[in-house]
Amino acid sequence: MASPPRALSVSFFVLPLLALLINPATSIRTSIIKLPRSDGSRSAAADTYCESWRLAVETNNAGTWDVLPSSCVDSVARYLNGDQYGSDYDVIVDYALAFAKTVKISGDGKDVWIFDIDETLLTNIGYYKNHGYGVSRSEPFDSKSFNEWVVQGTLREMNGIL
Repeated sequence: MASPPRALSVSFFVLPLLALLINPATSIRTSIIKLPRSDGSRSAAADTYCESWRLAVETNNAGTWDVLPSSCVDSVARYLNGDQYGSDYDVIVDYALAFAKTVKISGDGKDVWIFDIDETLLTNIGYYKNHGYGVSRSEPFDSKSFNEWVVQGTLREMNGIL
C-alpha cells in the first residue's frame, strides 16, 4: 500500500497548527504584550518603569492616557527640572535647525515657516510645576485650569528656538 505524499502529510500538520496560532482566542501571541496597570506598579524598580513609560509616551506608544502613573510623578519632576530635559530639547533643536538649512527656498518672498506655538516655541513647564506636573498627584489633567493659566500670558519661551 502506498503512503500518502509527503506534502499532504505535512499540510495536515501545518494547517491545523497555523489555524491554532492565528486564532486570537488560542494564540500564544495574545499574551506577549501586556499593558501596564495605570498605577505604574510593576516588578521592576519605579525609576526604570517610569523611564520606560516616558519613552512610550514620547513615541506615542502608550495609547491614550489622562493621568501620570502615581509612582512616576517624582520621576517626571526630576526629568523636567534636571539636565536631561534641556539636553533632549537641545538635540531636537539641533536636528530641526539642520533640517531647516536643507530646505530650498524659492526666493520669491512667499516662503514661510509655521510653528505650533504651544510646547514648540513656548513652554508650559511653569504650569506643570505648579500643578503636580500635569496631574495633581494622579488627578486627571484640568483643562479649565490650564486654559486660565495660558490666558494669564506667563508662558516662557523655549530656549534656543526664538
